[in-house]
Amino acid sequence: MTVTVTLAVPYRWTTRSDPAQGLVLLARAPTTPASGFAPELVVRTTPVAGDLAGWRAESVAALASQLDALDVEDDDRFELDGRPVAYHRLGHRYGALEVVAEQWAWLVDGVGVTLTGSVARCDYADYGDLFEEVAATLVPSVSAAPGRAPGSVPLAVGRS
Repeated sequence: MTVTVTLAVPYRWTTRSDPAQGLVLLARAPTTPASGFAPELVVRTTPVAGDLAGWRAESVAALASQLDALDVEDDDRFELDGRPVAYHRLGHRYGALEVVAEQWAWLVDGVGVTLTGSVARCDYADYGDLFEEVAATLVPSVSAAPGRAPGSVPLAVGRS
């Protein structure tokens, strides 16, 4: 079995697919706001042995040890296209800059798929809805094709 991720990336955003193991997509806005922090979208995959709630709790705990002043501002569980999704909005510091990261996470056949949209807090009002629109287009699917390495998935990107 193979898990494939499809999503629509905003037109003109620069993209790199499969730049590293577990990193499926890195997309950056075509311009950098005055804050100096380029808004970005990242899709990652990882093998997951447990359930969605446990995996996300472990992931957020790991982020707390990696990011400066991490604050979980919101978390939710819901369904997109019939699949359970875990959502977190996280605030943290990157140097002197306040950053907001929104994460949506899916668990499909033992593969965790995470979409993260990151932006400077002062630019969040301009990008929050866009991140949500991209998340609504992400579809992880399973096929009977020969598998790749655990947690590694191919990507199909559309432009909107």
